[in-house]
Parts: sequence; C-alpha cells; structure tokens
Amino acid sequence: MKTLLWSVAVLLLSTPGVATARPIELAVPPNLPVVGLEGGKAVGFLGTLADEALRRAGFEPTYQPLPFARLYAQLSAKQIDGALSVLATPERARTAWFSIPLVTEYSILITPKGRGFGFQRPSDLAGKTIATQTGFTYPGIDGTPGVTLQPNAERANNLRLVALGRVDAAIVGSITGLFQARELALADQIEALPTAIAGIELSIALNNDRFAQADIDRLNTALRAVLDSPSFGAALDRAGVTGLVRSFEVLR
Repeated sequence: MKTLLWSVAVLLLSTPGVATARPIELAVPPNLPVVGLEGGKAVGFLGTLADEALRRAGFEPTYQPLPFARLYAQLSAKQIDGALSVLATPERARTAWFSIPLVTEYSILITPKGRGFGFQRPSDLAGKTIATQTGFTYPGIDGTPGVTLQPNAERANNLRLVALGRVDAAIVGSITGLFQARELALADQIEALPTAIAGIELSIALNNDRFAQADIDRLNTALRAVLDSPSFGAALDRAGVTGLVRSFEVLR
C-alpha cells in the first residue's frame, strides 16, 4: 500500500500539466478597509481580491506587514518579492513590475453638511482653511495663494473638525476617509465635493529581478477575471465599502 501511494505521488509530481504553485511573500501596508493583515491573511477588499488573483495565477502567497514608508524603500532596493496596494510611478517601475490597478482611491474634499462649494480649480480654495494629514503632499493644492492648510496627525481628527464646522474642508481618501466617517457616525454631518484633487491607482508590485514579464502578464490575466467576477462585489460587501468604490471627476 505504501509503495502504491508513493508511486501515485511521484506520478503527480512528474506528470506534465500538474503545476506546483510558486511561493511569493508580499508586503502589506496597514490601510483598512482597502488592505491589511489578520492572522497572516490578507484582508480588506483589495487584499481579498489580490489573494484570489495570485492563486489563480499560480502563486502561493504569504504576507508580511510593512508600513508604506518602508515598503516603497524595500521595493526599490529589491529586498522583497513584492507588495499589495501600491502606486506605480516611472521611477518605481525601474525595479518592479506593476499589475493593472485593482481600484482607484481619490483624494477628495469633504465639507460640513450643507456648506459645499464650487471646486473646479485650486484657486477656488482661496480664503479657505483645509485640514490635511501630516506627512502628505497635495500637488496642485500646496502653495496655492490664499489657501491655509492645517495638518493633523490623525485622519479622525480631520473628520471631526469638518463635522463640527471648525474648518472649511478636509482632504481625505474617497474610500478610507468616507469609511472612517461611517465608523465614527459622522457620515450624515459631512458631504463630499464631486471633483477630486487626484486619483491614486492601487496595484500589485512584483520584484522584476525575481519575476519575469510572463509572471506579471499571467497575474494581470487572473486579475481581469477576478475583477469581472462575482468575487468583486462580494469583497466590497465583506469590507463594508459597497457604494464607496466609485469614480470622481479629477481636478485638471
């Protein structure tokens, strides 16, 4: 019996078409409800979708937590296999393959309920105080004459300032910021302006020394299938972001 089982195992391993999944360890930033880690498992709607696509593409993914500041540095230095929920730039594309975007999160302006205003160009913010998040830059807004930017370390504080009417507006993520407003029971005290400051396309990155063009092509094929399947809506529902993943017109 043992001999028979061993023969079957050898046959499976040597039979053409029976592929072995390729191990890959990806860095995951703490950015719920978009992505995060729980017990070593990728969670958040992007984490769930990325994990399914990676497995469909023939990978066996494991994950490690890594904040954005260290993540991009290690990706650039080719110290990690890859990462989830990252923004491609021409410079970053020199050291990594980037998948098609899984989602776009927009930098949007929220105002106190009933106090929205026309916003089509940066100069429309002249005379206003805008709460921002410490450590972030806002190209197109930074340095605009007459605009007062008020940095805060915590996004929750910015949401509260807007709800209380202590600032004219705050810049938040269209998914993460509005999700947190729901969690803090502030959603009915704020409103989002329809024009976004910028859109940030979030992808999967693979180290381009350890992986080939064929690997990212295969991953992109799997991603397209997953994003076009019932898995997409199910992941949004589980993460509690149904209705938050949508498009905004972007400031030009």
